[in-house]
Amino acid sequence: MWELYLKAFNALTQEAAVSVPALTSSSLLEELTSRYALDVIEGHLNSLPARYAELNTAADIGTHLELIDRMEDSEVAISVSPRGLFLEAAICTEDKPYRLSEICGVLATNDINIFSAQAYTCRDGVILDIFQVTTLEGDSEISRSRQKKMESHL
Repeated sequence: MWELYLKAFNALTQEAAVSVPALTSSSLLEELTSRYALDVIEGHLNSLPARYAELNTAADIGTHLELIDRMEDSEVAISVSPRGLFLEAAICTEDKPYRLSEICGVLATNDINIFSAQAYTCRDGVILDIFQVTTLEGDSEISRSRQKKMESHL
């Protein structure tokens, strides 16, 4: 079923077919150890399902670790970057009942359309939700002020 989802996702986003190579911990570790301590990287990867490492690049995982670090200063951290036809919005916050619905509602009230989402919950109660989105205007980015507004609503 997962393979069918990946093929459909790639067909709809007009990207080349994904042959998601199972990223080995050692290849991820090599790319990330210049930025993070080995125990931080291993702890992060071990707190999430195996599919997380398969579906995210080392650069993505580095961004996710930065979001988790930013949560020390606030309850929510958001990162938005262009990805093909979409924007990728990564949102990191503490887990609580109905949190995914709340996040989707905040995106919708800020005129952001959700194409797909991957939701992860770490063992320590931190959630990392990754959305493929578009704005109503078709913008190639989401302004920092709009991101701050979303953070304040979460």
